[in-house]
Amino acid sequence: MERGPKIGIIVAGVIIASLVIAARQQQSRANTDTGATTSSAELGGLSGMKTVEVFDPVLGQVAARLSVPSDWVFDGGLLRPHLGPSLVYRASSPDGLTGLQRLPRYDWVAHTDPQMRRFYEAKRVMIAAPMSAEELLTKYVLPESRPGVTVIGRETMPQLAKLTAGDEQANDRYAREAAGGRAKHQKTDAARMRITYDFNGHPVEEAIIAVITMTEIPALNGHTMQMSQAIVTGARAPRGKLDGSMQQLVAMAQSESADQGWQNRQNAFALQNAQAQQAAIIANARQRQAQNDAVFNNSMQNTAAMEKARHAGAMATADHMGDVQGMRNPATGQTGKVSNQFNYSYVDQNGNVVHTNSATYNPNAEMRGNWTQLQPIKP
Repeated sequence: MERGPKIGIIVAGVIIASLVIAARQQQSRANTDTGATTSSAELGGLSGMKTVEVFDPVLGQVAARLSVPSDWVFDGGLLRPHLGPSLVYRASSPDGLTGLQRLPRYDWVAHTDPQMRRFYEAKRVMIAAPMSAEELLTKYVLPESRPGVTVIGRETMPQLAKLTAGDEQANDRYAREAAGGRAKHQKTDAARMRITYDFNGHPVEEAIIAVITMTEIPALNGHTMQMSQAIVTGARAPRGKLDGSMQQLVAMAQSESADQGWQNRQNAFALQNAQAQQAAIIANARQRQAQNDAVFNNSMQNTAAMEKARHAGAMATADHMGDVQGMRNPATGQTGKVSNQFNYSYVDQNGNVVHTNSATYNPNAEMRGNWTQLQPIKP
């Protein structure tokens, strides 16, 4: 009874751990998906660059590095939502009007198994069907992070073809690994929207880019899990100057790199957390099972007692209708039924029975044989 739920939860933990490890790879891909082809080497042509670092307080070391102009202001950190670490940062010019921002990563899941949906809901993971990158921007990103802005338009994503080509390679590999069985399937989508708004009293434009990777994962008992993760980046400049600033902003985004030592520790940390989570879930499941067993046993005992009482009542009714009652021979332990029309009944060694309503009558004084008074059996 408990094997199915337990295995399903363990698989969920393994999936979470593997996706945590894969999250950094997706972030690296997203860095190149701003719609331009500028490489990080072009940063050398920009005046006065500096390397900034993002520190991970949980693991106690630098997690990532980024190159920005030396006079720019940088603020970055590492969030730890439910499905792995999320790099966030802001880099802006001294006047604050030109800048690059990495928003917190968006994670959501869909599952055909109601039990697993409840599992993720308990972890406060968003439950939603896969959606397009444009839908994510209009439904979640802009209302939550850029409320009240004006959308100028939707822009093309030249790098989307490169991303979908990567999907084809990954799906071919998944099919080979499945060896004819149900295989994982990956799909990437990207969207770019240009918005305008006032920033500190100055009109600015911003390109908001979302890159979504949806992985469909076969689950137990024919169920399917769909895990979606989105990297969202914003590139801002004074109105009318965004196109001229994009080369610099794209190069900065592409300069982002994860520290390899941190990456190795993070992978181990994710797996360790998944294992600890599995152990806690299994312990809780066993505790719930023990509680359920206790409730079940108590219910069975109550049911048995009620059935016994109903049976005794039915037997008493039947005896009353037949003018008999149950009696026990205290000498032999034998039981039987005799007439209930008398107050006292006696039986001898041959099974003969005499009845009387006299409390003083004793057949041993007046009749042959050895007589024993029968004891009534309570129904």
